[in-house]
Amino acid sequence: MKSIHLLFVLCSLLFATSASAQWQSTTYTLKGGWNSIYLHGDATHVTPDVLFSGHAEILEVWRWNPNPTQVQFTTTPLIPSPGTPEWLVWSGGATPAGIMTGQTAFLVKCSGTTANTYNVTIPQKPLPPSAHWVRNGANLLGFPTFKNGANYPTLASYFATFPAAIAANTKIFKYVGGDLGPANPIQVFSPALEKLDRNTAYWFSAEVVGNFYAPLEVSLSVTEGLAFGRTGSVITAYVRNRTSAPVTLTLDPVGSEPRPDVGQTGITGPVPLTRRVFNTSTAGWDSVDITEAYTEVIGPQSTVELSFGINRTAMAGVAVDAFFASFLRLRDSSNLMDIYLPATAQKGSLAGLWVGDIQLTSVASNVSNSAQATATVTDGVITAIEVVGTGGYGYLGDYLAEGDISIAPPPEVVQAEASAANDGDVLTSITVTNRGAGYTTAPTVTIAPPPSGTTATATATVADGVITGISIDSGGAGSGYTSNPSVTIAAPPAPVPATATATVENGSVKTFNLTSGGSGYQIATPKVTVAPPPPLAGTSTPRAMPLRTLLHVADNGTARLLHQVFLGQLAAAPHAVGLCSSESLLKQDAKATAQRLVAAHMPITLPIIASPGSVAVPGSLTCTITVPFDDKTNPFVHQYHPDHDNKNERFQPALAGVESYNIEREVTFTFTNTPPPGSASSSGWGSTVIGGTYTEVITGLHKTPIQMGGTFELRRASEDGTLVTQ
Repeated sequence: MKSIHLLFVLCSLLFATSASAQWQSTTYTLKGGWNSIYLHGDATHVTPDVLFSGHAEILEVWRWNPNPTQVQFTTTPLIPSPGTPEWLVWSGGATPAGIMTGQTAFLVKCSGTTANTYNVTIPQKPLPPSAHWVRNGANLLGFPTFKNGANYPTLASYFATFPAAIAANTKIFKYVGGDLGPANPIQVFSPALEKLDRNTAYWFSAEVVGNFYAPLEVSLSVTEGLAFGRTGSVITAYVRNRTSAPVTLTLDPVGSEPRPDVGQTGITGPVPLTRRVFNTSTAGWDSVDITEAYTEVIGPQSTVELSFGINRTAMAGVAVDAFFASFLRLRDSSNLMDIYLPATAQKGSLAGLWVGDIQLTSVASNVSNSAQATATVTDGVITAIEVVGTGGYGYLGDYLAEGDISIAPPPEVVQAEASAANDGDVLTSITVTNRGAGYTTAPTVTIAPPPSGTTATATATVADGVITGISIDSGGAGSGYTSNPSVTIAAPPAPVPATATATVENGSVKTFNLTSGGSGYQIATPKVTVAPPPPLAGTSTPRAMPLRTLLHVADNGTARLLHQVFLGQLAAAPHAVGLCSSESLLKQDAKATAQRLVAAHMPITLPIIASPGSVAVPGSLTCTITVPFDDKTNPFVHQYHPDHDNKNERFQPALAGVESYNIEREVTFTFTNTPPPGSASSSGWGSTVIGGTYTEVITGLHKTPIQMGGTFELRRASEDGTLVTQ
């Protein structure tokens, strides 16, 4: 159990971060010479060369890396030196990877003098606020202050609950442009007068430690913010009021800007956030959609717990890979702080890698399997249903009722619509604006009469259940049409589902009897599904036999059973962390951090695509696994035994059926709404844990087929719907 737990811990670490995010552009006002800025969001989506391509005035960018044992800045921050651990430098040309990180301070050198002013806009992905003060040396930090009108709060008011940062024995510096020297940076001597600009970074020589960034501190159960992913449902935030007075916190949903370039994930819409509200009438908690700003009161030096959820029903009707992103803005009643918590979510999906075990508990030599059938449609009516294949096996009695045979209903009908045009006397044209659906014959077309005279007439044409055109038989006469008349197309007839019964002989379906051919099947031939026969009782095993199972579900729903899968940095650029089927597809110098998972009972081939069915709760998935006679996992093969090495007496390769046989395994996973009996999992069932009942029929291993049964349980190890196979 410890090894399994470690596996899922490693998987969660590999796939915890998301490559997608929401966007917010911030404009920084810079002077010629040296400036300091603070990025509250991440801007590593492009290199600095691209980010500053339209700003030739930016000559250098220096990122400050907090270091508990600084090499630099003991008494003055005047001269930054490259090559020390505190600095990462860009000056055009070669670009350090990921230099423009979020919640980080930077020095920016611009051309010109203090007389030159530049406005530089940086699109970025805001991150939850953070700050790390170190006791030895300097702290170059920025803070999420609120701009009230044209003014930011003063240092004194903002740091009232963290006075050590601005105490008399500390030094605070700010950059004002120009060359480095006595006039830049300058020391701040009056915290009560100095405004704390949220876009500026300041030097603090305060010998303190801590994580102070605002008078109200927010701790989230998910470090990335309100990141719900595909399966998340609740995220908790603890908000601490450090002040000695009650504070009213305003929480406001804010939309994201569009992605800055096509290389980034598109945003479908804002995250449909909810909050938990106590219902006094039911003495319980209700989920309320967050559609506008609301407030929470926090007592002095107190902490409140805020619970946020997501209304996934509001994400219906979009693509399976749809991405939602927005912010939840937090402001306090003292007008000190302004925090944007990022919120992200993806449409609920079972895509990703699932890892777990099948528990085989029964074996039977009598096999049961479902019958397959297909329908024939003529003029929208089902005229025949025929057996496909053997008709299944294991059916009891000699008759299957209508309830055992499911015929997909015909598509819904849609009434067509049209508009007319006239030249003042007669009707000249009719345009079909909605072709409708479900028409079996040409419908009646009714045209509103003119003020006086003869009413126009028209005839519709139908093909494949839709209106393809309307021709005018008579344009009308008399005083004529003074305006475009209304045109009404009669509605199509209501569709009727077909029904059927079946006869059974020797446990198999032989023929189908149509009790009603239905109507309205013009557009597509319906799917016919025959209920499975009752499961045949097998011999219970003394104890459950586990079979490790690896199942990958692509974003488009394609399911694959795997022999092995690797989790790690991929060889293909940009070397993102992902899933692949072969070790050769991993980045060679990053293999030490990759993980390999194996299902030893699966053939060593490419991923096996499962069909028919899909991974859904509830639902079922069937897959035929062919184990070639010469496969290493074939139980007949033993390379060190002369009777089972697939070689003749001259050591030449032997064909199938000589020493070993081809084996076929038909496996069916039936996913259930609730855990199967004996399962220890219930939390996250249907989203992070799936399972149900399992059946397998093996042919080729014995002279008669062998059927096995049991249960299975799979846990999601990754939400990555892409599996690299070559």
